[in-house]
Amino acid sequence: NPKGFTYWLAGAGVKAGTYNVIVMNELSHANSISGAKLVLTTPAPTVSAVSPTFVAEQKTQTLTITGTGFFGGTQSLADVVDVKLSGVAGESNVTLSGWTVDSNIQISGALVPTTAAVGTYNIIITNSGGKNTVSAGKFRVVARPRITGLNPGSGSNLGAKNIQILGRGFFGGAGTGDNVVAGSIKLFSGATQIAVVTKGIVDS
Repeated sequence: NPKGFTYWLAGAGVKAGTYNVIVMNELSHANSISGAKLVLTTPAPTVSAVSPTFVAEQKTQTLTITGTGFFGGTQSLADVVDVKLSGVAGESNVTLSGWTVDSNIQISGALVPTTAAVGTYNIIITNSGGKNTVSAGKFRVVARPRITGLNPGSGSNLGAKNIQILGRGFFGGAGTGDNVVAGSIKLFSGATQIAVVTKGIVDS
């Protein structure tokens, strides 16, 4: 047929993208581009879990990410181009570095920088199939404890004192006050520890 022919081009395992279709005739003549393009697509990656699931603010942490579709529908081509954290509540996106695509279902060595803000994040993977918008496994950057007030703030050094400590981050992302362990509340004069405060009840 001078106007066309039917031929099935198997796209299985070919990287997603837009391709020219090149035809060579019996005289070994071929077109260099095609007016009609072949578009191959693949499902976007998914993220089901991340380990570990949290880090303290201003600390680095290396993550292992589990999911599907990291090879972008190919048999062995790891075409992931970006791994980042996307804030659930509007926190700024955080680009992760140092990652390696180990398999179609695992990425390791993704480094969270110290600049990541406190919050809860989706893990977003981008490759030739696009990117996921949410992740089943979330990652949290939790606040360090902050002391904003003491009640009372002064008193005699004779005998034990009951002191109410006000601030934030006492739960450490754990959801309960059990994250403050015995002996973890201490008094310092400059860099010198002068006393260990007996643990009380962490209210909030």
